[in-house]
Amino acid sequence: MYQLAPQDTSIKTATFPTQLSQTGLFEDTRLQRPSQGVISYRVAMEPWENGAESRRWIAVPEPIPVEIRGQSPVFPKGSVLAKTLSWPNPDGSRGIPIETQILHFDGQEWAAYAYVWNAQGSDAFLAPKEGQWLDPETPESPLKPLQSLGGPARWQVASRADCLRCHNSWNGFALGWNALQLSPHRFLDDDLPSSWEELKAAAYIKPEARPAKLPEENHDPLTYRARSYLHANCAPCHRENAGGMVDAMLYLDKPLKQAGLLDQKPMRGALELPDARIVAPGDPFRSVLYLRMAKTGAGHMPLIGPRDVDAPALNEIFDWILSLKPSTLEPNLTTSVMRQVEALRDADSSQVRQKRLHALLATVPGALGVARGLDQALLDDEIANWVQTQFTELSHPMVRDVLRRFLPPGQENTAEKSLLSFQLLDADAIRGERLFHEDAALQCGSCHQVRGRGRVFGPSLDGIGSKYDRQALLGHLLHPSQWVDPAYRLLNVELRDGSSLSGMLREENQDSLLLLDVLGNTHELKQADLVERSWSSLSAMPEGLLEGRSPQEVADLMAYLRQPDAP
Repeated sequence: MYQLAPQDTSIKTATFPTQLSQTGLFEDTRLQRPSQGVISYRVAMEPWENGAESRRWIAVPEPIPVEIRGQSPVFPKGSVLAKTLSWPNPDGSRGIPIETQILHFDGQEWAAYAYVWNAQGSDAFLAPKEGQWLDPETPESPLKPLQSLGGPARWQVASRADCLRCHNSWNGFALGWNALQLSPHRFLDDDLPSSWEELKAAAYIKPEARPAKLPEENHDPLTYRARSYLHANCAPCHRENAGGMVDAMLYLDKPLKQAGLLDQKPMRGALELPDARIVAPGDPFRSVLYLRMAKTGAGHMPLIGPRDVDAPALNEIFDWILSLKPSTLEPNLTTSVMRQVEALRDADSSQVRQKRLHALLATVPGALGVARGLDQALLDDEIANWVQTQFTELSHPMVRDVLRRFLPPGQENTAEKSLLSFQLLDADAIRGERLFHEDAALQCGSCHQVRGRGRVFGPSLDGIGSKYDRQALLGHLLHPSQWVDPAYRLLNVELRDGSSLSGMLREENQDSLLLLDVLGNTHELKQADLVERSWSSLSAMPEGLLEGRSPQEVADLMAYLRQPDAP
């Protein structure tokens, strides 16, 4: 029989390093000069880091090399991967460090840690496990010296749990340490930097390992740049069983025709794009993938990590979608909108320009056109100033989300601000009902019912106001994955034909199971056709739904949810 016994206090455990200088990774922490046995490496496809640059290192116990097995390398116990994010110096000298991220493998599991640098750049200190927000006013903030360099006014250090949402088993945990990321891509005119040969020479990779080869469809430079960006930033979730809520596979070595992108209707809403598709070949402004990258706030992608729009990459995605052969002879929406943008540019009076700008900002595709016009310098400072001064008058939430990034720093609304101020406002439950059921970005009613209205996918929200007070309810809206009702967990399944599905398990027996997807479709699957199955730790409800919403909108939504049920 097992019994609880007092812990032997004579057994001492090692003190966890609270400073980067205590980890032993660097012999000179300020210069980030690695210690003996720690080697730097590069990856072919760097993810977007809100404008910061990355430097990477690996340390493995000698003399055990890493075994490369495609997407899932096998690391020896005690392996450490580190990455420092630094803000670039305009003079080309060493960047100013912001945070260093570390992954440590104990032989069974990976653990993630972040260290935040001080303002002097001399050392970094362990961040809280729940993560933290940095701003220039934070004591010893690394953002202070960046303000004169055009650096960020805020910076989010991810929680350890969020780090491991991307660094998951389906990705081999180490996103940058696999054959695809380390291999040289020789088909490009300007070969990307590769660490493959030097890592093999240093015995960090087994000698029999072979570099990855990409399908020829990715050898076109534009296609490679666009799809490699999606691979680095989106594929950690958007691959089989990795947590993405739609069946769009964005990893580079997935054949494009099998990726669930081209001409596929979006499962999470059209976001007010006419005849929307995940990717509408030849028509970026009908492509939900483009809009999710172009907007801020609720529904912005990538879901976890950097929240700023990467304008140069957005331009690459635009050009790539435009280059794809359309499957329809219907008039091209993007071409039509950009002609209106050119007409706005060429108008010879301010009155006409104002009229044409207002017409464009009445629709989401029109807002995308204005944003592209500003990014590409097709529109001048007068238009940019109008967008800034008239922003608060825009009533369309999705249009605001597309244009918010053109506001001066400090003018953006955030969910955190709403948390502090929404309770002080006079709320309107009728406006809240419209937000819940009709807002294209929130789409609350597409999964939840309130008093018989809406669709049954997630739990009914009848009586939710008596179950939680306002702050607790807001907490669930802001962070839906912190606690997921076991009855509404998502089951991810991979089938023998290479396809995958995600949904609620409704019935199961020894021969088959019934899966309900987010569109309300029921799929009957044979047990014999299943290759893998796993329960998602994430809620089907996206994070960040209230991001960018005004305190008044939050107050109205809460008033609707907290209305007493009819007797």
